Amino acid sequence: MSTRKNVASKTVLSVNSNQGATGQAIASWAIDTPGSKEIIAELNRYMREIQDEDTFGCTMLQKGLSSGSSTSGLLHPLEEQLNHYHNWYMNQMMNQMMNN
Repeated sequence: MSTRKNVASKTVLSVNSNQGATGQAIASWAIDTPGSKEIIAELNRYMREIQDEDTFGCTMLQKGLSSGSSTSGLLHPLEEQLNHYHNWYMNQMMNQMMNN
């Protein structure tokens, strides 16, 4: 019978970071496997890299949206279909309200 091992990490949050303690579900047999510490450490480095990229992308997007020069852009074709449906639905609701 394997025992469960917990790995704790501490991450300091700041305005420029979306980092937090990320829980990982790792099977006990994987933790008990030789070399697992190195594999888990590599996975943690990889996830940190992805989170850093996401943080940068979200930060730049937010800066662009709040810059004052941001305008609405072109819609993706699927967004156009959804937008058309929303407009149709709103028109139906408004017509029904006006006729009652």
